[in-house]
Amino acid sequence: MNSLAEIDRLINQLVQSGFALQGALCKTFYKKFGEDALPIISEVFSTAGVRMGENLSGRTLMKSLKEVGEAFVEMLQSVHTLPVDPVEISEEKIHFKALTCPYRLEGEGRALCEAVMAHMAEMLSVAVGREVQIDIPKTLAAGDKYCENIITLKTTTFNPEPRSSSATLTSVAPVPEATTT
Repeated sequence: MNSLAEIDRLINQLVQSGFALQGALCKTFYKKFGEDALPIISEVFSTAGVRMGENLSGRTLMKSLKEVGEAFVEMLQSVHTLPVDPVEISEEKIHFKALTCPYRLEGEGRALCEAVMAHMAEMLSVAVGREVQIDIPKTLAAGDKYCENIITLKTTTFNPEPRSSSATLTSVAPVPEATTT
């Protein structure tokens, strides 16, 4: 019989494989459709982020940015192959650096990173109950040596309905309405 440590290791490998698969799909979609793919990727990841945030907030009583940040960084530690460096976790800011990308977007470009990261903005907004702003000063996707994310609370009111992430990552445009022919 497998030990709990072995089971935990196997589950972690499955989670990492899932992130890598999502990243591979995004990279392929982006290469095929270019900039037109970014709002679609952002919308899909935003919707997933809302669901993840509902799941997180439904299981915990955390509502402060600090409490959510501590749980979030702990979760990040489990999906990155190298440790995540929590630079600052406070009531005002979640700031961390990571040496790996679970989506394996290294060298794929900042725009794709920002589209994929839309899920994080939505997840944390739902979990905290307030809209957050994510700044990404450094990203492996743009060729930097590490990823750096700074999450702060926005002063606007928050509506936890699924939406595009146009307010959270300003360089990603909202998804255009579909037209029928």
